[in-house]
Parts: sequence; structure tokens; C-alpha cells
Amino acid sequence: MVIGYRSLVIGHWAWGMGHGAWGMGHWALGIGHWSLVIGHRSLVIGHWSLVIGQAERSPSNQELRLLQQR
Repeated sequence: MVIGYRSLVIGHWAWGMGHGAWGMGHWALGIGHWSLVIGHRSLVIGHWSLVIGQAERSPSNQELRLLQQR
């Protein structure tokens, strides 16, 4: 479980919600004010983002700013 802009990666699936993300491996689903980036592709709808791919990292500060500006 993660609070804030940090993510925890465990296993092979990831799930993000709100301002934090809970990750489990190579797949991630981000829902909230930013996306947990899987690969380098993201789909942003309004203030909600959905990202699916293969990566295990939190969004960078630059990515957070870009998403917050939408």
C-alpha cells in the first residue's frame, strides 16, 4: 500500500489509484491524478489515466507535471 507519489512493486501485476500506486510486477493499471507508467505509453482521459505495458517505475517529476496540467 502506498501513500503519496511513491509506488511499491511486488509480483507481476500493478494497480494504481488516486495519488499513489500499488504495484506487483510487469503490468500496471493507474487510475487517478497520474499514471504508473508501463513502458512509455499512456492514455489520459480528463484527470484520469490508464497505462498498461511493461515497466516497474513511478512517473518522473516531469511526467507528473505534464499530467497535472491536463
